[in-house]
Amino acid sequence: MFAFNQESGQLNSEFSACHDPAIVKAALTYIYVGKFDKDVLRRGARKLVDIAHEWRVQSLEEAAIEVLATNLQDCNNADTIKLAHRIKNSQLKQACFTFRYKKASQVLMQDDI
Repeated sequence: MFAFNQESGQLNSEFSACHDPAIVKAALTYIYVGKFDKDVLRRGARKLVDIAHEWRVQSLEEAAIEVLATNLQDCNNADTIKLAHRIKNSQLKQACFTFRYKKASQVLMQDDI
């Protein structure tokens, strides 16, 4: 991050990026042009939610949440619930719990159990 050294009066210009540059580019493109690459949105929805939430770009956050909610899987459900809790998004939480409920129902309906 940027830091100011009071003794020398110099700005330390060391910058550490905490977001993937491709995702940042997609977010900035959306902000300035109003469009986003649907492939990047699909592949980077979780990261776009983080950026959109941090930057308070509600329409981008909603679009990325919609992608996450419609692409839930066993392997990403727990992480998605954590994300939904962290950003306080009840829509995404509900989608995760509905996915879990349906999955549990499918497992319980199997004859071999």
